[in-house]
Amino acid sequence: MKEWYIARGNKKYGPYSVDELIQLRQQGKAFEYDLVWKQGLRQWKPLVQTEEFSAHTMAERALKAETCAVFNRRQHPRVRKLIPVLVHNELEFWTARTLNISVGGALLELNTPYLKPGDTIHVHFQCENSEDTSFSCLGVVTGKRFSHERLRFNTSLQYSVRFDEKDQGAEEQLQKWVQDILDKKTNSAEGAKHVAVNN
Repeated sequence: MKEWYIARGNKKYGPYSVDELIQLRQQGKAFEYDLVWKQGLRQWKPLVQTEEFSAHTMAERALKAETCAVFNRRQHPRVRKLIPVLVHNELEFWTARTLNISVGGALLELNTPYLKPGDTIHVHFQCENSEDTSFSCLGVVTGKRFSHERLRFNTSLQYSVRFDEKDQGAEEQLQKWVQDILDKKTNSAEGAKHVAVNN
């Protein structure tokens, strides 16, 4: 159902369906801080503050990409994984961490409100243990999650990043991390089925 509107300046655009707004976000044409409204809302509010487009709801939809056509463009499986990283944009350095990763990109949490979609950043992954390899990726910010209350210095924001270039060995290490988590999920699901069958 097309019921969502976006405010830009003094103009109102729409109506859009939920899937159309998600596609606009993925294309960099709509952002989490854009003001939106639909019938039933008392006032315009930032996209990320609505139930339908909250960070939690979007994360759930993205992780169920196989059942959600609007997310089917993702080329690599994505998993939740916290990894310490260093980020810089040639001007400043930040300590950060990943919230989820894939071979093609990551969702980063870092303490700056100043990066924006289209910015190029360097992401250095630090070893978690002796079996891991440290590596760097050159990435492009494709999305940013924040709200008006959180738009202040020293507040962690979430940035979606696409990896355009990777160090040698980076793809192999990313794939290993992702596959390890996918294998654990598969084993856990199979174990639960086995217990259910035997009870």
